[in-house]
Amino acid sequence: MKFTVVFSIIFACLFANAQKLIFRPSLNVLDTLEITPGRDAESVAYLINNSGNTATIRWVFETYNGSQSEYSFSMCDIENCYQADFTIREVTLNDGDSTHMKFGINAKCKPGNASASLRAWIADDSASSLIRFSYNVLLKQGPKCLSSVEDKSIDYAQIFPNPCSDYIDLKNFSSYLHQAVAKIFDVSGKLVLLQNIGSNLRIDTRSLEVGYYILQIQQENNLTLQKRFIKK
Repeated sequence: MKFTVVFSIIFACLFANAQKLIFRPSLNVLDTLEITPGRDAESVAYLINNSGNTATIRWVFETYNGSQSEYSFSMCDIENCYQADFTIREVTLNDGDSTHMKFGINAKCKPGNASASLRAWIADDSASSLIRFSYNVLLKQGPKCLSSVEDKSIDYAQIFPNPCSDYIDLKNFSSYLHQAVAKIFDVSGKLVLLQNIGSNLRIDTRSLEVGYYILQIQQENNLTLQKRFIKK
């Protein structure tokens, strides 16, 4: 009899303290996503109704980082997708059901870090059901970010090494190339390095972050060199 009473008390305490909303895989999502042209990077988690009843779940963005011109955040629940703003959204879930929370980023092939924080609660029960969760995502350029860039140069022109680390040597170019200017763009089209080419026909790449790049050189005869390369 005593065992039954003790068990009932323990069970009641556990039930009373049970979290009414559960977020999986965890309240802090760390992810690494590979970005490709024309496709959003997506990280999916799940918000689960653990209240014991059908409930209206509300959620809202609290913070999100990055310029909207570079990273466009969105969140999809089981019914709709929304651009990141500070509007309170809601979705109705039966007990034990979940809604996928799909964190989307339109990165336009631009690498970097992105993060957002959200809170969710059961309508009219925010005091005991409130949870906060966050996304922290490392965006990495995939090889396809360069697939649409066409190499342009005379057949025997080369750059070496590729992938590079500290420098790029220009091989088999005309002797007056040292009078030209090298421009390096990231795969989003942003100019990240502008450098005069010296007589040794070498370009210093130490200031570049790891990733995929496009080298362009305009020679005096208006021949444009365009080569893809990787900084490791």
